[in-house]
Amino acid sequence: MVLDRQINIKYFIDEDKNQLQAKSIHKVTYLILKDGINTNNIFQIPFSEYEEVILKNARVFLIDSSGKKVIKENLKVKQSKVKDYFINNVFYHDLKIVEFYPSIDIGERYLVTIQYEVVYKDLKYLNRFYFQYKNEAVEKCNISLQIPGYVEADLVPFNLL
Repeated sequence: MVLDRQINIKYFIDEDKNQLQAKSIHKVTYLILKDGINTNNIFQIPFSEYEEVILKNARVFLIDSSGKKVIKENLKVKQSKVKDYFINNVFYHDLKIVEFYPSIDIGERYLVTIQYEVVYKDLKYLNRFYFQYKNEAVEKCNISLQIPGYVEADLVPFNLL
């Protein structure tokens, strides 16, 4: 279950390329329930070939009997791996994942926080769908935009259900 998802989208000028760019900064907190969020203890962040994902940090906390969170592991994000995306041995050439593994077994009453940044190589791919899993339970979500005055952008909400 996602307790909190924070997404901040920023437009900026890349000084080296003298080009308008965009990036989104994500902070996600998962509460691991009885069934867990995955059975393999693998965390994955999907992205396309038109994006670059930079994993900033990931931490694992245990909620003790008094309700306080105690840090159990500060994951080594530099050991994360970028892989091609396969489902049932079918390769998707334009989809990649960043994957990382905690060194401890994560079970019930654990919190996992992940912070990462997505840099868009082409602004036409910024029109993302941020709720990628239709059956994912999300307690709280906040999406914010920082649009400079020299950028024309529209925010268009839509419902796919």
